[in-house]
Amino acid sequence: MIPIETMVQALLNCKEYKLTDPVIVNTFVNTMVSNDRVMYEREGFAFYVKCSDEMLAKIEANPGFILDTDNLIEVFKSKGDNVHFFGVVSIKTNVFKSILQGIKDTINKEHPKSISWWNRDMNKFNRRNLCHIHL
Repeated sequence: MIPIETMVQALLNCKEYKLTDPVIVNTFVNTMVSNDRVMYEREGFAFYVKCSDEMLAKIEANPGFILDTDNLIEVFKSKGDNVHFFGVVSIKTNVFKSILQGIKDTINKEHPKSISWWNRDMNKFNRRNLCHIHL
């Protein structure tokens, strides 16, 4: 497991997310960890939420939706069987294999009907329906 301090520092150093307040980032990371919504792998980590179809439609309609604190609170209240990944952070340079393993582990843990994520540039929403398969 990656220490919380390492995750906070990695998020603060990630240029794409433009995060500057360590207190807010620390609170966010602690919340995600305490709610067991972190996918850990050796070289990185990602956060995820479980949400309803309606909430997933809101996330799909607006790439920045989940990055707004008020919206994130609304997402946390949503109940559903879709898993949306966000905040994927690489601690090393090549994490593709680890990310795939983490996704597989999360699918086996959560049994979602779909998984989704925005690409790195936040210009393409990706969604895969799974039909409750086990990998």
